[in-house]
Amino acid sequence: TANRLKPVIDRRFLLQEIVAAFKYYESQKHFGKVCLEL
Repeated sequence: TANRLKPVIDRRFLLQEIVAAFKYYESQKHFGKVCLEL
């Protein structure tokens, strides 16, 4: 378990902010994962 990879979460968005999340992802300024919170 010590050698597991951990994903890097760059930013989290609420589901209601899906348009902003997609625009942020599309801008390619993120480093890591862009997540939606349900």
